[in-house]
Amino acid sequence: MTESPDETASNGDISDDARAVPSTNNNSPASADSAWTSRRGKARCDSCRLRNLKLIEESRVAIDAASPISNATERLQYTPKKRARPPVDQPQPARGVPYNTQAQTASFMFTNISGPVDAHPSYNRSFVNENASSSSRDARPMELDRGIPPYQRRPSFSEGPPLALLPAPTPPSHTSQSYQQPFISHSFPEPHQSSRIKPWSHPSFLPLPDPMLQRVCGIKSVEMPSREEFEHALNEFVSKLQADLRETACLPPEAYATLANCLSKNNITRLSQRIRAWATCHRLSSGSDKLNLIVAPREPFFQASPEEQQRMITEYRASLDRPPQSMSSPGQKSDKDNTGADTLQFERLPVQPQIYDCLVYAHRGHASSVAAMMEIRRMNISSITWPMAEIFVRGFEFGYKKFSEHGARF
Repeated sequence: MTESPDETASNGDISDDARAVPSTNNNSPASADSAWTSRRGKARCDSCRLRNLKLIEESRVAIDAASPISNATERLQYTPKKRARPPVDQPQPARGVPYNTQAQTASFMFTNISGPVDAHPSYNRSFVNENASSSSRDARPMELDRGIPPYQRRPSFSEGPPLALLPAPTPPSHTSQSYQQPFISHSFPEPHQSSRIKPWSHPSFLPLPDPMLQRVCGIKSVEMPSREEFEHALNEFVSKLQADLRETACLPPEAYATLANCLSKNNITRLSQRIRAWATCHRLSSGSDKLNLIVAPREPFFQASPEEQQRMITEYRASLDRPPQSMSSPGQKSDKDNTGADTLQFERLPVQPQIYDCLVYAHRGHASSVAAMMEIRRMNISSITWPMAEIFVRGFEFGYKKFSEHGARF
């Protein structure tokens, strides 16, 4: 036995991936004593392997007499090396499992005798060979791991009411409990599509005729300029007028109530000089004994005598102050409902907040300011001038362009 630099590699340098090649020499006496074969030919015993010696003879009887190894086959020991990787027909072991380091010797040889190697008893998944026929594969279906219970997925939400009424998911345990607020769905109505214009009203002032109020209440607020914008523009217009016109252009509720009270008592001495001159020039009078209302005679009745004018105003007050009576026939209408259209003797002066309602009714057809003024005159309403109607119409055109850009439909 001799050592060769190419042949005397250590056990760790020899690759275990190569397959064992069975020995072609079956005439050796040692071949019958062991079923172990080396990847390079003849198997070595434990003593030769520990001394890194190699057999170069074809037969064990030809071993040199000076060799420290005896030729007695009964004294030779062949210890196979435990492989780190099991054969291909066995399940693969888990990574990180240490090898059996308590063995006294190491070997790189395989065994020809196939048998079950239970290196890891806890791994109990049955292996199905892929090269097996379909019939045998159906007969032995793959089994799940019985030692490891399957992972139970917990659903994020349990069965319950619709999502809009479910509470928020439970936060982790390290978060504060103050964040566990329930989710509440809200439905907000579209303000521009559902809101309607609300006419101005006060228990101390006579409202507009019922036909006008019913028509104004049915108009959407998006179709007209807002009340705040119109009143702001109207106040700027009145502030730029002359002093003698600024006081009588439009009367706020306080000044209107004061003038109506003085006219009902036929005593206007407590009023300012401009108000007295204006009331006397237009022959203003109180149109109701119960509510605040100021009326003026129309042009055909302006030259009537004071007695005739007193008679007409008395009848006018009586028609407004008496309670409404039930209609005897469907075609009959009460006098109070027709005060705006059928009473031709007087024109009513609206309060400053009622100017907006009158212009909304007059501009319901979205015509010009001239058409709006004609509708105002037809309803026997006074003190509303063309500049006021022009301010209202221009505010409507600005609002129409603004809402048209946002996709609003009129």
